[in-house]
Amino acid sequence: MAGSKERGSAWSLTAQNLNTHPGFTVSQRAVRDRYGILEKKAKKRQREIENGIGISPEDSELDLALEEIIEKWEAAEQEFQTDYQNKAKKLEKDKETAEEMRKISMETFGASKKRKAESDESPEEKRCKKRRGGSDTVQFLKEHSEMRFQFKREEIEAKKNEQSLLTEQQKQQQQMMSMLQQQLQQQNEQQQLHQQQMRQQLQQVQTMFMESQKQQAQLMATLFQKMSEHK
Repeated sequence: MAGSKERGSAWSLTAQNLNTHPGFTVSQRAVRDRYGILEKKAKKRQREIENGIGISPEDSELDLALEEIIEKWEAAEQEFQTDYQNKAKKLEKDKETAEEMRKISMETFGASKKRKAESDESPEEKRCKKRRGGSDTVQFLKEHSEMRFQFKREEIEAKKNEQSLLTEQQKQQQQMMSMLQQQLQQQNEQQQLHQQQMRQQLQQVQTMFMESQKQQAQLMATLFQKMSEHK
């Protein structure tokens, strides 16, 4: 697919940026696969909501960010494909036009020579015919060379436009990758925060349990003491 090299560079850049943050050790493929999973889940969730199957909770900030990334990604891909196809069609049309101009030029040159051959010529004109024919050939070759130069220039311009389009798409992809990177980082931070909260809750439960055990031991000691006093 056109632009796959640029997408690969964008994924690599995202992986490199993520690896600069604590808790991340990812590869280009891991980031790409993770985004693919997030995209599938988001689209499935949206379809279920639209079909009345799933629950429609309030979208979180991460959900909205992922939805924006997906929309921009698809829009950029569609725009690139459309522009790429249009440029390819224009290039093909320019080639056909140049070929048609070449054929017309050759036909015109042939017809002109035939008319001159059929026209009345003076002895002097006949003697100069060969020299004029050589001059006409030079003129034709000059015009043909100019047409080829014009076509080559248009072809170079089309390639420049295509490269500019690829650069713009890469820029858009890098922006989307940056948003995805932020989302993954936020998810990682939330996960770490959740784990920290769970550890704190577990410590609290353990503390409460130890305190309860301590109180029970004290009650048992008091009970045994009272029982011994009544004996």
